Amino acid sequence: MKNAGRWLASALLASMALSAHGQYSAQFIESSKAWGSAVADFDGDGHDDFLISGHDTDDRIWYWTATGYVPGPQTLVWVDRHDCDAADFNRDGRMDLYCTVGADKGLGEGPNELWLQGSDGWLTQVPNHGAEDRYGSGRLPIVLDFNHDGWPDVFVTNERRDRPDGQPSINRLFLNQGGSHFVEATTIATGEFGWSCVAKGDIDGDGWDDLLVCDDQGPPHIYMNNRAGDFTLLDTPAAAVKWRLARLAGGHEPRRAARPGGGDGHQRPADLAQHRRRSLLRDGRLPEPLQLHGQGPDGGRLQP
Repeated sequence: MKNAGRWLASALLASMALSAHGQYSAQFIESSKAWGSAVADFDGDGHDDFLISGHDTDDRIWYWTATGYVPGPQTLVWVDRHDCDAADFNRDGRMDLYCTVGADKGLGEGPNELWLQGSDGWLTQVPNHGAEDRYGSGRLPIVLDFNHDGWPDVFVTNERRDRPDGQPSINRLFLNQGGSHFVEATTIATGEFGWSCVAKGDIDGDGWDDLLVCDDQGPPHIYMNNRAGDFTLLDTPAAAVKWRLARLAGGHEPRRAARPGGGDGHQRPADLAQHRRRSLLRDGRLPEPLQLHGQGPDGGRLQP
């Protein structure tokens, strides 16, 4: 870590609407070494809850209540956890978690995690789920339905690493096999194509999930689902420059790596406010982004 002071990342502020006129109060949640977050209705009460993930020993879900957010009773076992995404992976009506894990800077192993929620609200870690990617330096996961079968799949971005054992640390797609396990599917998005942000959406309106990946070393990649087990790379002038952040029309809030200036992978409060709008909750619900745009190096908007 280049600057240990940047480990003191972030106090997450959960905004709560006070009236129909858009007045807000802010609730201090925690100060932590945050790397990412996942927002979902974990307890099925119609309001969004959230998990702050990072390099702390107390990663947990914070649950919405009418008087503020309260911490859940379960803390996830400590690993080098980075970001998480939520979905009902086994389609039992309860939200689950998939989390990426680092691999000791390319010197060890860091199998990604699958946590399934039981009827009692407790998360149970699933072994040998097929999407461990144990040699990848896991960064950002995003859930999508790649093959349009109704089961949540996972795309994972990994930081590039020249591992001494020669194992690749590359972006991968894992397909959900009926809620029991995952298998990897090789596509044109498999490889070293960036990890600084990832987003899904439906660019062409065909009802199938498309994908965008920001590359910290070059232009972004916009992948159109060809509905035949692969993507097609979209050729657009908007992809001629680097993007810091992007959203796809009809998609969800993009997932972005936390890199506050020094590139050390930890967020400051300002980064959470500016880049992780998933953490700003109104009436326990999240607004859905509707536009497709990107941000260039100067912060200007780029229209694909």
